[in-house]
Amino acid sequence: MAYFSFITIGIILMLYSLAAMLKIYGLIANPKIKHLRIYLISLIAIFTIGYLLLFVFSFILPEINVYSSYNILVSLILFLGSIFVALNSKIFLLTMLNIKTSQAQLQENYDELKKSQKELLRQKAEMEKINSLIIDRELKMIELKNKNIALETELKKQPNQI
Repeated sequence: MAYFSFITIGIILMLYSLAAMLKIYGLIANPKIKHLRIYLISLIAIFTIGYLLLFVFSFILPEINVYSSYNILVSLILFLGSIFVALNSKIFLLTMLNIKTSQAQLQENYDELKKSQKELLRQKAEMEKINSLIIDRELKMIELKNKNIALETELKKQPNQI
């Protein structure tokens, strides 16, 4: 009974791994990683076919003693291999989803930063315009003050004509 349980659970885990890897395929942009993913999917498919064949041959060829120690050991090793593959697929999928989420957050932050930068540039231009107006006003005030002093000096030099 343990033999069939290991095989059945192994098949389920391998199919889960295959589904997870196919989901990952759409998330990968790097062609080198996509190439490696194809190898991993191929290995998972071969493992899954091996499980299915082992399961089918156990029913088709009843003369094979399915409860022998060797068969239980092989099914246990394959079962542990399927757990390894399933965990790696899950970790890889979560990593890819985390990277996609991080990319989206980075893009959102970048867009917000660009918007803030535009606003700061607009405020800077406005401040420079105001500063220029204030400086021009002050220069005009200095010019008028100097003109006023010059006129007062000229008035003082002239004799009183009252």
